[in-house]
Amino acid sequence: MIDTHCHVLPMCDDGPAEWQTCIEMAEHAAAQGIRTIIATPHHRRAPYNNPPEKIRELVRRFNRMAEQEKLAVTVVEGQEFHWEGNAPWQRAVEGLQTLGSTGYALLEFPHRRTPASIKEDLATFRARGLRVVIAHPERHLPFIREPHKLYALLREGAYAQLTASSLTGHHGKAVQQVAWTMARNGWIHLLASDAHDLVYRPNRLGAAYALAAGELGDRLPELWQRNAERLIQDEELHREEFVTRRAGVRWWNIRLP
Repeated sequence: MIDTHCHVLPMCDDGPAEWQTCIEMAEHAAAQGIRTIIATPHHRRAPYNNPPEKIRELVRRFNRMAEQEKLAVTVVEGQEFHWEGNAPWQRAVEGLQTLGSTGYALLEFPHRRTPASIKEDLATFRARGLRVVIAHPERHLPFIREPHKLYALLREGAYAQLTASSLTGHHGKAVQQVAWTMARNGWIHLLASDAHDLVYRPNRLGAAYALAAGELGDRLPELWQRNAERLIQDEELHREEFVTRRAGVRWWNIRLP
């Protein structure tokens, strides 16, 4: 498996505080069958600032340690870019590190609002040869309240990445309901751990894949795994046929089959 969103690098954000935890997180990932981790430290989310050169150095150091420890895991560069919008492009993307140094950029939005300029921003990203992956849309309040807002961004070419712990219910029942409904609607293109540590936000990617296969069958989990491989190869991700929900319907009022 490939984990496309993980806070495994130490001493740079709210992930591990020391190298020992970092190595233990990698061992836990390897035990689930994860062989490649895209390290995605927060960037431009106060107080975290992790430009590409800092991330590259931490990744090089991790991979040297992993080789010494004979870990069957490789870490590659990535970043979770906190996207506020409404800023001059050159300044806004200063320090942008794409996922695995491909053409995919992982963006997280402020929890309570979607940037007003996001459609224009998506067009600018496309014009510069970049494709946007939206991090944990199931935890973004505007998408929970008005699901058609996420649908509109997917129609504009964005991709959506679901957090494993949301499927397993570790972010609460409301978020779990959102996560499963988005998955059933075909609105999810990647599944990732978003792991931060070994205790409070551990890597549950293997458990989430197993749960999804049991609930949804193999088709969607296999699509997510193949998309992770396509992302690493800088290939176009595959999409499911979109299913719309009536605007204004709250996710927790939708009865899942």
